[in-house]
Amino acid sequence: MDKKILVVDDSVGVLREMVRILKQTGLEVLTASSGTEAMKLMIREKPILVFLDLMLPEMNGDVVCKFIKGMPEIKCTPVIIVTAAGEQHLQRCFQSGCDAYVIKPVSEDDILQKVKTVFDERDIPVSW
Repeated sequence: MDKKILVVDDSVGVLREMVRILKQTGLEVLTASSGTEAMKLMIREKPILVFLDLMLPEMNGDVVCKFIKGMPEIKCTPVIIVTAAGEQHLQRCFQSGCDAYVIKPVSEDDILQKVKTVFDERDIPVSW
């Protein structure tokens, strides 16, 4: 089974930067620009990790996270919420069931450290 990371953000620039950073993991990186698209990819592709923007068109990231955590076949998938909204929205993120968060603008070190932490917690081998 191929291991994939899903990045969900409505900003093309953020998606590009996240893909650039996450390619270092050696895993396939999938992208989505809306909550609806993310939910379809989650069900079809079953990635091993999701970076999910909090503010998305159609459906915000916290709603998508609740969907993920409510589906038996994908509920164990770690979700890292990415937000520019600031720390005042962190409670909202954690109430949705997310496993971690990153504040925008993202840095390469922050992203790779979050991936390593989540993978370590779940005994997923890190090869970079």
